[in-house]
Amino acid sequence: MSEDRRKIFDAEVIDLLDKDCAAAWKKVWRDARRGDQQALAAAASMVLFRQLIPPSSVPLKEPRSILRHLVINLMTLYLYSWKDSFIEETFRSGFSWDEFEAPTEGLTLFDNKKDRDNFRNVSHCLKTRKDKDFCAALAVELKVIPSFKTYVTMIDKAPHAAFCLSTNAPRRSKEAHSIPLGPGLY
Repeated sequence: MSEDRRKIFDAEVIDLLDKDCAAAWKKVWRDARRGDQQALAAAASMVLFRQLIPPSSVPLKEPRSILRHLVINLMTLYLYSWKDSFIEETFRSGFSWDEFEAPTEGLTLFDNKKDRDNFRNVSHCLKTRKDKDFCAALAVELKVIPSFKTYVTMIDKAPHAAFCLSTNAPRRSKEAHSIPLGPGLY
């Protein structure tokens, strides 16, 4: 995609995020599903910074199920877009899974110790290895994330559309863009 076309695309996605998160997801997913690094990075950034919840196979109504879906999708998108410089820098220190759990509120991300340990092993890999492809393969092997092909199929067939948790996100201005969508996506 040419630089001019990328800027137009980025502006369209940002505008859609302020109006219709499902449409913004669909626009980015068209390229992300083919493995386009910039589109995967944009999708990961939308999940991280705009709290966009990707399409799901089941209705997401409980806070725990929403949180789990968000985190698993974030890790999946990150691990498949790690070659993107913005994403690599953002997650250089791995994931701190404890930040995603709120035990005082009764929210836990993990059903059991094995799941928690598998997530932590992948996070440790992200912190310590330069070869992130190894970490992606480890995550698939430990069943932390699906293979890319399986992930694409799951998203494509998901009957429940993407949505954003924060519907009152600050409007963007030309002067201040505090929520980047990835390289070239501001």
